Amino acid sequence: MSTELTSSYTSPAFANASAIPQALDKSYLSQFQRDALVEAGFTFSACFVALLARGFLQRWLPHPVVRRFTRTAKVKGAFPRSPVQGSQQKGKESDSSLISPRFARAEAWNAKKFSMAWRANGNDDAMFSAAPAAPVVPQAASSSSTTWRLNNNLSSETDILATAVREGKAYQLPLLLDAARERALDWNHDEASMRAIEAEHLFSSLRACASRRCFPEALAIYDHLAHRIGEANSRVWSLLLYCSAETGDVGRCHEFTLKLCAMGCPTGLDFVNIVRCYAYSRDGEGLRRTMAVLEGLGLNVDGASLNRAFSICASASALDLADILLNHEVCAEGLDTVGYNTLMRAHAQAGHPERCYALFENFRGSGLSPSAMTFGILLDACIDARDFERARQTFAHLRRSGLTPNVVHYTTFMKGLVKAKELDAADALLEEMLASRGETQPDLVTYTTLVKAHSDCGDIKGVLRVLDRMREQGVASDPIILDIAMTGCCAKPMEAANVLHVLRFLMARHNLQPSTTTLSIVVKAFAQTSAWQEALDLLDTAKERLGVAVEPRIFLQLAQACSRGKCSHRVLAVYAAMEKATRVDGLVMDDATNLRIYRLCTSVGQKVGAQKIREQLSKTREQ
Repeated sequence: MSTELTSSYTSPAFANASAIPQALDKSYLSQFQRDALVEAGFTFSACFVALLARGFLQRWLPHPVVRRFTRTAKVKGAFPRSPVQGSQQKGKESDSSLISPRFARAEAWNAKKFSMAWRANGNDDAMFSAAPAAPVVPQAASSSSTTWRLNNNLSSETDILATAVREGKAYQLPLLLDAARERALDWNHDEASMRAIEAEHLFSSLRACASRRCFPEALAIYDHLAHRIGEANSRVWSLLLYCSAETGDVGRCHEFTLKLCAMGCPTGLDFVNIVRCYAYSRDGEGLRRTMAVLEGLGLNVDGASLNRAFSICASASALDLADILLNHEVCAEGLDTVGYNTLMRAHAQAGHPERCYALFENFRGSGLSPSAMTFGILLDACIDARDFERARQTFAHLRRSGLTPNVVHYTTFMKGLVKAKELDAADALLEEMLASRGETQPDLVTYTTLVKAHSDCGDIKGVLRVLDRMREQGVASDPIILDIAMTGCCAKPMEAANVLHVLRFLMARHNLQPSTTTLSIVVKAFAQTSAWQEALDLLDTAKERLGVAVEPRIFLQLAQACSRGKCSHRVLAVYAAMEKATRVDGLVMDDATNLRIYRLCTSVGQKVGAQKIREQLSKTREQ
């Protein structure tokens, strides 16, 4: 370090340890950084003070950044590593090539900035007049070194912006970008260079915001810098298009699309974001106009991007836009298997089976081989449309195609047979699955589908036969399957003894545990044959015989069935049983249940019972 430069920072003005900490109180340094400077004897470089005065080291700036700057300054010889080393270096001349031009410019105005802070704390400014002038540094820096320092500075600025977003301070980016602009102005760039630098700052900020999904903040940053970035570059407009698509701002999407197209041909990802914008707004005409522009730019969409675009149209229920893409020259590469499956599923879910069939025929004529998923989608479309004949043809085509049908194909086709009331064919299909091996073995969904089909028809023998097959195969049963099986006892009237026999048989043979829902189904079956006493006995002994605690709503269901079945005198008996059950379980009947029973008694002319329930209701409210 030169003698003049060393003496300028070892003058009495900077050696006054009692006054300088007061001047630093209003700076942006933390207490930790202030103490470190005091211990170092304040032998720091003018560049460091300049950055301090400009607010570069604000409170949010992490300490590692300060340490990195200090490390860089030490390497360049800006200030000694310690007070001891600084005293040893006095009198030694330094190589002027180690001092950057920016350092020299900072020397010129550093004294003024620090003097202002000094006077703000009531100190005498006379000591600064005695300080020697800043040294004249030779301007011998090469263009390559200047370029390296410029790139290094730009990288540091982008790191600062990204750090702010990572720490959840994206709302501060406009202020940080303004500060970065002020620091860049110190390099005396021309207007074009400043626009390029600010565009790079904007791109780094947008990329950081996109990674953290801070899309509204990203658009706010653009609004802040829109008048200073000029035409920017394609990367900036691509990121802005993505952010506007994520926020659903259709107007901005159109604006950024035009700016992106002005920079050249967009990429496949840009094409996907463009389709997203128009799919959200259902703007088919706008998509046609944009596709014409893209065609003029020579865009040829790849298969992966096209599949993503079709998926977006399907999720937004904008299948008319998918047809526009399918028939446009930009998408001349055509559909692959994934694309056909995506469009077929979308049309099947939208209730357009004919369009789904047409796509399948185009699929076959394109030379591509349909996959197992393709046949599954087509089977679903046929069954949802109740086109069982076409479903039968599709399943036969699947068998001839050389593909191996899986359990999903068999179960889907079985649902079609069940809806067509062809239970014999469905049973035969189950036997075919049992005879096969591998992925076609029936699972719980298959058995549940067939059990429900027999139960809905009241075919209890068919239900028991299917459950036996499930037990022989070793498929674990589901508690819901007991409720499905018992529903078959309600399909047509059945004697109470037979209903109980079926329930006990399923519990013993298949180890199925009844629930409150099961009791509700059994009460409904008893009501069909007016087996009121049997139903009441079952509820009285359900906890001992079935291991199920009866809820008040089941008693209320039986009371309502008695009132509808012209057996109103049993309503009071049901109420007494309900009161007893709740008392045994340590429960209290709520007002709603008492009120409903009271209304039932009143509607069937049971005035005495209604008065009794009313008194009970009054006691409950008093308690």
